[in-house]
Amino acid sequence: MKLDAASGATSTEGANAIDNGLRFQVGANAGQTIAVGISDMRSQTLKVSSAATGSVTASDGRVAYYTAIASATDGTSNDNTEYALDLSTSDKSTAALSVLDDAINSISSQRANLALTKIVWSIRSPTSAQPAKT
Repeated sequence: MKLDAASGATSTEGANAIDNGLRFQVGANAGQTIAVGISDMRSQTLKVSSAATGSVTASDGRVAYYTAIASATDGTSNDNTEYALDLSTSDKSTAALSVLDDAINSISSQRANLALTKIVWSIRSPTSAQPAKT
């Protein structure tokens, strides 16, 4: 399934962003639905890379910097358009680790939300699979 403006997807942030959420009917009655959404988990959104040089402040206040890396691309072309976290000094590496910790926390939160959705789905869905009895 592809979500785009033509199929009715709406933007929640930015001109080119779309809402990646889906709503499923899980019950026999109207309104018995469950929504599943996945946040943007690309490296730039997680702030572990950037489209330009500059800096990023981690949640603990440390400031990390981006630097051009010959092997960092945008993943869709061979153009070196991505900038990676600068690890050239001990202080910059420490700040970069703080940014990576923030990214890990964001990913962990998204995974927890998906797990919760799965649990709620199995409770609400009348056709949820029951474990086989032995």
